[in-house]
Amino acid sequence: MAVRRRLTVVVALVAVPTTVAFAAAAVLSVPVTGQSMAPTLNPGDRIIVRPIDGAAVERFDLVVARFTPTGPAVVKRVIGLPGDRVSVEDSSTAPVLVRVQPDGDDSWYAVQNPAWASHRQSSVGDCCRPDGRAGSRPQAELIPPGMLFVVGDNIDFSDDSRAHGWLPARLVDGRVVARVMPPGRLGGADRGVMLRPAS
Repeated sequence: MAVRRRLTVVVALVAVPTTVAFAAAAVLSVPVTGQSMAPTLNPGDRIIVRPIDGAAVERFDLVVARFTPTGPAVVKRVIGLPGDRVSVEDSSTAPVLVRVQPDGDDSWYAVQNPAWASHRQSSVGDCCRPDGRAGSRPQAELIPPGMLFVVGDNIDFSDDSRAHGWLPARLVDGRVVARVMPPGRLGGADRGVMLRPAS
């Protein structure tokens, strides 16, 4: 009888905090809508967002932000920071080429995002114009102070800086720190995005 009672106590000590944690995650998390961040984040996923100051944003962070003070909140990946130069070259025969020249660096780097390699369903468009929007040809533009260049991981179907221009860093609400739902996709949202020397 004592063994059964101990086992019941142990199960309760594990089950109750686990249930509370899942309930808290469901209540405190933010739902993902839309396809712009697939396959990293899918509609119905729930994410935990840590509030941060826009000045604390780092390259490749997933952020929840707004392009205008009254605009809808969106989840995007930060590609370019203030002082960087960026360009986007679209090709119907190869993955899109997003290039970055980090502030203070003379070298150009290509953004390597595994999610982009499989997306060739529509034209992405070349970029950038002086306001950060897509243009008629690939052109490097300098990201102004206090601004960011953001793109969705579903690059063919993302309404991002290429459509809205530079994103004001002051309108960043927070950084995505984890995906908490569905249970089979728990964990971080880092997808191995990196810079590699551009050829």
